[in-house]
Amino acid sequence: MEIALRLREPADDELHFAMQADPLQVATTVPARSRADFDAWIARIAADPSVTLRTITADGEMVGTINTFLIGEERFIGYRVATRHWRKGIGGEAVRLMVQLDVSRPIFATVLASNVASVRALSRNGFVPVREQMSDDGPEVVLRLG
Repeated sequence: MEIALRLREPADDELHFAMQADPLQVATTVPARSRADFDAWIARIAADPSVTLRTITADGEMVGTINTFLIGEERFIGYRVATRHWRKGIGGEAVRLMVQLDVSRPIFATVLASNVASVRALSRNGFVPVREQMSDDGPEVVLRLG
């Protein structure tokens, strides 16, 4: 399977919106956004020059999204892979490709502690846990690369 990152196209937003509303996705990451909130969020990040936003493809099929972005002065990475494509190594490969594309360091990731697969995918790409914290969604692990 060939995993690649390409520029986001507006047509990708329909699948991305559906993915972020999937109850299994919500259980492992941030809460789902309403359609209006999603549209406002995607417009904001697509226009933000500090955000590196890409669509993840597997053999040419859109299967997820990945981005790096600033929170304050710290750079973070976030990604989402469609539920039907979990456990195929796509997230880990997408992270590898993104940290080659965005060479900023350090890059942080915040992951729900219960999301073992994401912690593993990030760790395989050189991210190391630096702290744990509580969020409204439960315990989180903060990882750092560089």
